[in-house]
Amino acid sequence: MSNNKIIPRYIIEKGDTYHLLLDHEISYVSSQDSRGIIHLSNGEAIPSSSQFERLEEKLDPLVFKLLAEKFIVNIELIKKIHDGVLYMLNGSKIYVGKKCKGRLLDDLVHI
Repeated sequence: MSNNKIIPRYIIEKGDTYHLLLDHEISYVSSQDSRGIIHLSNGEAIPSSSQFERLEEKLDPLVFKLLAEKFIVNIELIKKIHDGVLYMLNGSKIYVGKKCKGRLLDDLVHI
């Protein structure tokens, strides 16, 4: 048996269904009424039962970055950044200010 299994890291409950997710399946998290909305890379959005602030603590800080206290973005799924807009691989657009864009760019490796 191979030891190269990919094990889901996160569970989101939606009704009586449990979604088991890997980092790359979560595109970003947005805040709505202090709760988190999990936006999946397939375009689906699932409300979380967790407070937005708690989600930031639970997600891998090497993969997920807080932007403007309204979004937690999977930096591995950003396609490009242009004119204050993050273009995600799944087609989503996230509008960010200059300060957030600067912080994000500081976290990325320039080559």
